Amino acid sequence: MKFDRNEGLMVIIRQKKKYDKRIKAKVANNIILLGLKNLKLLIIKHKPVIKFIFSLIVLFPVFYYFLENGYFNTIVANLILMDVAIIAPVVSFIGYHVNLSGLGLIYNNSQFQIGLGCDGFEPIAQFIIIAISFPNRFVKKLIIMAVGASLIFGLNILRLIILFIMFAGQSSYLDLFHIEIFPVLIAIIEFGLWIKLLKISSLSQQKPV
Repeated sequence: MKFDRNEGLMVIIRQKKKYDKRIKAKVANNIILLGLKNLKLLIIKHKPVIKFIFSLIVLFPVFYYFLENGYFNTIVANLILMDVAIIAPVVSFIGYHVNLSGLGLIYNNSQFQIGLGCDGFEPIAQFIIIAISFPNRFVKKLIIMAVGASLIFGLNILRLIILFIMFAGQSSYLDLFHIEIFPVLIAIIEFGLWIKLLKISSLSQQKPV
């Protein structure tokens, strides 16, 4: 039988191509498996961070949906009444004679009204959502929420007292402080407070050497 050299060469080339394809497929599969393994390890390693971010993504829209649709109106109204009940004796003590009027104070026939957004409910709720989302023990979360919410509430009371003093003195900077300065200041303090409380919480979880 006569051997066709060219045909034999073509067979070898086809076999080599098939072998190369198998090698490439095997390498590709190994790369995919390695990538999936590394991704799994990465997810496990950063699971608390991923869970924290996912919780924020879910809880914040839910909160603002309920807020915008008036589900918290009763809570907000009661919080404003509480604000007024605290502010009135304080400003009276420092020399301003005021009368209570629903959701505000009357001073020299002018009403200082605490409206929606000035009650402190939103920053308190934001802090609570962050505390809930942060990976920690339930008791620790409760402590962080209680301390943080109390401090933010107190800070908002101080803000309202300062705004009332500016209102009583007919300060031209009242709108500037009310609309521009205080919201930014409270947001910065809220963030700093959250970082501080979480740092304290993390340190308390470390075991002594």
